[in-house]
Amino acid sequence: MGSDLRIGFFGGTFDPIHLGHLNLVVELKEKCRLDQVLLCPTQLSPTKQDRPAVAENFHRLEMVKLAIEDIPWTEVTEIEIGRPPPSYTVETIDLLKKREGKGKHFFLMMAEDSAYEIGSWKKPEKLLEMAPPLVGTRHGFDPSRLEMLPPTIKSKLEEGWIQISAMDISSTLLRERLKKRLFCGHLIPAKVLDYIYVNRLYYTS
Repeated sequence: MGSDLRIGFFGGTFDPIHLGHLNLVVELKEKCRLDQVLLCPTQLSPTKQDRPAVAENFHRLEMVKLAIEDIPWTEVTEIEIGRPPPSYTVETIDLLKKREGKGKHFFLMMAEDSAYEIGSWKKPEKLLEMAPPLVGTRHGFDPSRLEMLPPTIKSKLEEGWIQISAMDISSTLLRERLKKRLFCGHLIPAKVLDYIYVNRLYYTS
């Protein structure tokens, strides 16, 4: 491997992390020839301040570590979860680029629902300039949903639209299933599910 590295950055509340997240990470890594993927549990998303995380920070961090411990080219970063909220991705990427130095090229990995909301993020044009987007989509690019965005943002998103396998899993619905004690082994990595049960997350005994 040369000195230049292509690094994917995938942030989220991961409350809990599930197989849909991992599917997106693996497919985008392979299709976009990334060398490494950083998964970044967020402290509190500025766009979701009315919906704080259910599980505590250290639990969400531990679940991400368990989910990826057998994937050699992944790593967890605590850069956001270790500082006061709210978390702004543009600030995180800027800090990572300064910390990592030259030869590290960052790409912003996201699901399509996040891409359609990027206009509400802090300094989206600067963010996509620093870290070109890689958008994992199941349905294809829908330009009509980006009409209100500046042309530069729309074009960058369109360039980064990547078709991936369908795996429509919602953390919200997962929490409901866990609360009702329904089977979730087909949706959550086994080690993560064991951790949830041992620590009684998302349900009361």
